[in-house]
Amino acid sequence: MNAVALPTATLVPLAAVLGLAATGASRRLALRLGVVRKPDPFVAQHTAPVACLGGVALAAATAGALALDADHASVSPGMVAGALLFLSAGFTDDLCGLSPSRKLGVQLLCAAVAVALGATLPLSGDRLLDGVAAVIWIVVIVNAVNFTDVCDGLVAGVSVIALLALGAIQPSLWAPCLAVAGACLGMLAFNAPPASVFLGDAGSHFLGFVLAALSLEAVHEARAANLALAGALVLGVPLFELVFVTFARVRRHEPWWRGSADHFAPVSRAGRRTLSRGPPPESSRSPAGRLHACQPPGESRSSHSWSPPW
Repeated sequence: MNAVALPTATLVPLAAVLGLAATGASRRLALRLGVVRKPDPFVAQHTAPVACLGGVALAAATAGALALDADHASVSPGMVAGALLFLSAGFTDDLCGLSPSRKLGVQLLCAAVAVALGATLPLSGDRLLDGVAAVIWIVVIVNAVNFTDVCDGLVAGVSVIALLALGAIQPSLWAPCLAVAGACLGMLAFNAPPASVFLGDAGSHFLGFVLAALSLEAVHEARAANLALAGALVLGVPLFELVFVTFARVRRHEPWWRGSADHFAPVSRAGRRTLSRGPPPESSRSPAGRLHACQPPGESRSSHSWSPPW
């Protein structure tokens, strides 16, 4: 099928329909193949196995929407290669469970390939220094988004807002921004609380890289003021989550890379519930007991009594 020049606004509903269809198909496939996260007694609304192929569906819907639009040529080879590599890395982690050091090594390799194919950060004019800065930037943003994926629908919802903001600030990026945002909207039909499909590490890695790569693309064309605004709007939430969790764990002398229930969204949700309802019963004072709609995918849940993350 030949690509056509679609009206800009058409990309969102097109990608949303593709995202809805792809996520539904991926859910059926995941349940049939057993690619699921088993029920957790500490997460009240997750009483049945939850499919974990949401990231694959998201990537497929994005690719389908861009393939039908003549503007997909605006997507650079580095972005395409990086998205596929990070999707594959996250999917491997979903299936096999990579150690933190191995996972970081894979992320650095994927980012290096993307940068070699053009996803650079033009800061100093020195190709090597700019390439190293771009690799670090990509890996930081990917992990920030991965850290933020602790609640049903959180990362997909935040990504929609971030992508629309980035497209508004840098109109040359409207096509990829709207395609990914539309795919996220379609997937949210299955990922909103209580989720029947999880993004998994495949999805958080894919979205993290897309946000990082699009922000790098914006650097090439945006003025300094636009760049600062884009950074605040697009990446403020995941970067805050990364800093918040890392600070909390380091201050408690705990490994910052090890999963726990001290993320900002579950903690703030628990705090609001406590203020509105009074002290919780003893059985709900563990970190995992406070998560409810918030659950850290792939992270361990401790059974000791809860204490503030700071």
